[in-house]
Amino acid sequence: MHIIDHFGKEPRRGSALIACLCLMVFSTPAAATDIHVATTGNDTAGDGSSGSPFRTILKASQVATPGATIHVAPGTYSGGFMTTKSGMAGARIRYVSDTDAATGARARIVPPNSTATTGSIWENRGAYVDIEGFEFDGTGTKMPNGLINQGSYVTIKNNHVHHIVHGPGQLCNGAGGSGINIHDYDIPGLMTGTVVTGNRVHDIGYTCDKIQNIYISTRATVTNNVSYNNPGGAGIHLWHDARYVTIANNTVANTWMGIIVGGGNYYETNGPADYVDVSNNIVYDNDYGISLQGQTGTHNTYTNNLVYQNSIYHFSPGAVHTGTVIATPQFVNYAERDFHLAPGSPAIDRGSPTFAPSVDLDGNARPAGPAYDIGAYEYGASSPSGQTLTFWEKDSEAGTTSGYWYKQALVDGVVVWESDVTADGTAWQSHSVRIHPAGSHFELQFRLVSKAGVSNYPISFNVDDVAINGATLVNADFESTTGWTYAENRAAFTGAYDTAFHGGAKSYKLSYPGATASTAGDNSSISQTVSTRKTLTFWEKDSEAGTTAGYWFKQALIDGVVVWESDVTADGTAWQSHTVTIAPASPSFVLQFRLISKAGVSNYPISVNIDDVAIDGVTVTNADFETATGWTYTENKAAFTGSYDTAAPHGGTASYKLFYPGATSSAAGDNSALSQTLAN
Repeated sequence: MHIIDHFGKEPRRGSALIACLCLMVFSTPAAATDIHVATTGNDTAGDGSSGSPFRTILKASQVATPGATIHVAPGTYSGGFMTTKSGMAGARIRYVSDTDAATGARARIVPPNSTATTGSIWENRGAYVDIEGFEFDGTGTKMPNGLINQGSYVTIKNNHVHHIVHGPGQLCNGAGGSGINIHDYDIPGLMTGTVVTGNRVHDIGYTCDKIQNIYISTRATVTNNVSYNNPGGAGIHLWHDARYVTIANNTVANTWMGIIVGGGNYYETNGPADYVDVSNNIVYDNDYGISLQGQTGTHNTYTNNLVYQNSIYHFSPGAVHTGTVIATPQFVNYAERDFHLAPGSPAIDRGSPTFAPSVDLDGNARPAGPAYDIGAYEYGASSPSGQTLTFWEKDSEAGTTSGYWYKQALVDGVVVWESDVTADGTAWQSHSVRIHPAGSHFELQFRLVSKAGVSNYPISFNVDDVAINGATLVNADFESTTGWTYAENRAAFTGAYDTAFHGGAKSYKLSYPGATASTAGDNSSISQTVSTRKTLTFWEKDSEAGTTAGYWFKQALIDGVVVWESDVTADGTAWQSHTVTIAPASPSFVLQFRLISKAGVSNYPISVNIDDVAIDGVTVTNADFETATGWTYTENKAAFTGSYDTAAPHGGTASYKLFYPGATSSAAGDNSALSQTLAN
């Protein structure tokens, strides 16, 4: 095995761009525009509408203005292009791959041919841009880069990048290559604001030490990525002008060098690689774990990383690290590259909150347990349990003075979403966050908080159109003055209903004046106690008028848990109405009505009819049993029957009857049921 002792310096290519991306442009954001691209489109005849899409991403980019969203339909597109259009802080240009609802397929971009040995599938030089959800597939080709970004304030999110210069016989030279390459060789001024998050990058390179999975040459944040399978290069590699980089909650496996922190061959700075924070990463099954190369500064931190089965070393000799876990990570299925954490993983609840993102790679809230997990996936958050909080928000900060003011969403005092006010411009943004409230009531809170004292920094944070599946919110759209409680820990804050709104006529604004210096911990918030309770109502009757109790019971169940039960002898044979409080917590749940024997008996025929079912806030298909849709009948003994009954309706013309004949003896546990899966 060879050790890195030098890195090739890539020459600058092309002429410098005139516009410096370091300059902030303050102007009125353009109105949002949707532009469509499809494999059936036409760049000449198309106008970019959904009915007349363009054929190429390049053409769509050329007509895009700040605030545009470019929707790229599933299909295969030829790469080898460069996008240069920039958005603005409050009006980003978004390139988004649409997803086929049936197959999960998304837009796939491939090299323009199989022989090109330079360039990239896609290079972006625009600022304030999002590139989200694409597949970059270099299978069988020689093009050395998947995605190159040279624009500031760019987010590269949820992409699948694979098989870039992969396999024997590939070119290996000083120009290098990578799956995702963040650099600014061709643009004057040091880039900033790049976020690389939630990407799956694998099978990059072969034996060349100059081909990396994720390559960072400037300031950036790298979180929630899964990077694996590169026998000659690194999973995450910092070099050139890399400073002020956060590498947090990534999973890196089966590479030559897991994570490289270092600087050299500088373009815009004199180095070293400093203010680099490496936290909560799993670095497993590599030759080298976390490796310090070239020049590194004195302000770097290495905290709460899990390192294991790295054959030469876990950390470079002499590296200072804290909170390190040295144990097998216990993935769900490492052989199949399922990097979710299995029960009992030592990565669970061992992470640090300092640099942890608010969600994991699946988009689920962190933490799911009492503390943050290590790695790209949060244990428990990826299960179907929990609920989804959605809301719209915006703030007043378009600048880059980060690290002072943060906006947050909290459940029972635990932060489930957080963003620096500088992170996403001043336009309305929508967020979906997985939450896991315990119990039937919980406190939802939106908070504006200072994390470091600052003066002359006025800030406001607006919230609108809040929703939680399976929960009842009062005044969720802030159109009245009910439901929410305002609180502050310093009198300088104000909270008010605001006519700057996302939907309707109002939102709620938390603000702090610039004339008053803040201190760390200063905050204001609005909160509401939220109920997950719902009301199930239904009508039922049975055929038993006698007193032979203890054998047959009728039940209502939610997700297999009995929420209502009655002995068939308890209430005669007439129709009865029942109202039951339920608290389903999942995005979907199963409602079931059941006839069950609790003790064996013979000569006891019994029937139960159900009709007119309702749950507040939930759509029940065929709730009045007037058609043969929506419901599923099951039994665990063939003697039962289930049928729509037109002879005994409560309302309308039919009900549903579960029946057991008296001639067949029952045993305890025999049952038949009627069920439906409902969206919460």
